[in-house]
Amino acid sequence: MRRRIRREKISGVYAVCVFALNNLRTINNSLGHDKGDEYIRSFAVQFRKAVPEEYFVGRNGGDEFLAILRGLNREEVEACMNHIRTQTAEYSRQHPEMPISYAGGYALSTEFEDCDIRELFRHADQNMYIDKNRAKMEEAAAERKISLEALDVVKRKGYHFSSCIYCNARQDQYRILRAVSGFFLAGDGSYTGAAEHIVQSITDEEKRKEMRRMLDLTHLKECYQKGEESVEILCEYREGSGGGALCRGKVTILFYDAA
Repeated sequence: MRRRIRREKISGVYAVCVFALNNLRTINNSLGHDKGDEYIRSFAVQFRKAVPEEYFVGRNGGDEFLAILRGLNREEVEACMNHIRTQTAEYSRQHPEMPISYAGGYALSTEFEDCDIRELFRHADQNMYIDKNRAKMEEAAAERKISLEALDVVKRKGYHFSSCIYCNARQDQYRILRAVSGFFLAGDGSYTGAAEHIVQSITDEEKRKEMRRMLDLTHLKECYQKGEESVEILCEYREGSGGGALCRGKVTILFYDAA
C-alpha cells in the first residue's frame, strides 16, 4: 500500500534520488512479463547493495525507484549515484543476456528554498527525465552504429539481401535493418517469435520442423563454434492458403560479432 508523502517543510539536509528502468516495455513485449519482473528484481537487488543501509530505498511503482539520503552534500550524493552506476554496470557485465539500463536524477534540499519532500521529488523526477533523454539518444546512436556496421559486413561479403534483420542472440531480440515493401515482420521484437513467424510464412507444413531446427539459437551457436561463417536455408512454399504460385527463396544467416 503506497503511503502519501506529507507536505511538511524539510528540516535538515536531504537528497531525493529518483530512478527509472529503461527498456522494460521492450523486455515485456519480446521476452515476456516473467523476464520483465526478473529485470525489475535485478535492479532492486543491485540498488539496495549500492546504497548504504542507513538510507531509505524503495520501489515507487512500475519501473521507478527512489532513495532518500540525509546529511550529504552534492559531492557525496554524486558519489552515491556513481556507486549505483558502477554496481549495476558490473552486474550487466556478468549478465550480458539482460544488462541493466536506467536513468537517474536527484535534487538537494539545500538548493531550494522552503521546499517539502514532494517538491524535492518533483525536481529529482525532472532531472531523471533529462538523464533518460540522454540515455535514449546514446542508445539510438549505438544502434545506428551497429546497423551501419552490420550492413557494411553484408556488403563486403558480397550479399545483396532483399530484406535484412540484425539479431542479438543473447537478448533474444532483433530489429530490421532494411526490408522490401510489405515485409511480414515488425520493425523489432523477439528473435524467437520472429523465427517462428518466418517458419510459418515461407515454409510448407511438411518442412517446418526442419526450418525451426535450423533457425534455433542453439543450433546456430553450434554452427558458429564449428567455425562456419554462415548458414543457408533453401525454402519453397505456395503463396496463400489455396495452393497459389510456387515461391522459392533462401534464408542466409551471417555470424556477426558473435562474441
